[in-house]
Amino acid sequence: MIKLALLLTSFLLLGLNCSAPEVKSNSVGNSKKASTSPTPTDQETKENTEAEMLSGEDHHDGSLTLAYIGDIDSVPALLKVLQDNPPAPDGTMACTTEHAIEALKKITGADPGYTYKKWNAWWQRYQRDQVHSVKKRK
Repeated sequence: MIKLALLLTSFLLLGLNCSAPEVKSNSVGNSKKASTSPTPTDQETKENTEAEMLSGEDHHDGSLTLAYIGDIDSVPALLKVLQDNPPAPDGTMACTTEHAIEALKKITGADPGYTYKKWNAWWQRYQRDQVHSVKKRK
């Protein structure tokens, strides 16, 4: 319960700095799985958020959510945000993009830059390194 309160407080505080937050869709037939409990677990929330983001929905709030409960499996969803919301040529970016970059930095400990191209290159290298690491252990 405390974790949820902290997450909601963070959303409110960060939301005050955003010029135009995205509106979350409440469409029928969304990709969320039914939870077995009245309150979804962090894992259920993470998986539902990633699925929505990969389908092009909830980029803003999803990035904020994944900054708190995301893990390395959340990277593809956050990369989708960068791909769909690139910085302007002058380097300015929407708060949605900033939230995704901050989530990526927190989750990965990396900081390759501010563009989809740089983060995607990092992700490809990371995945190759993981495969090589597993092969060496065998």
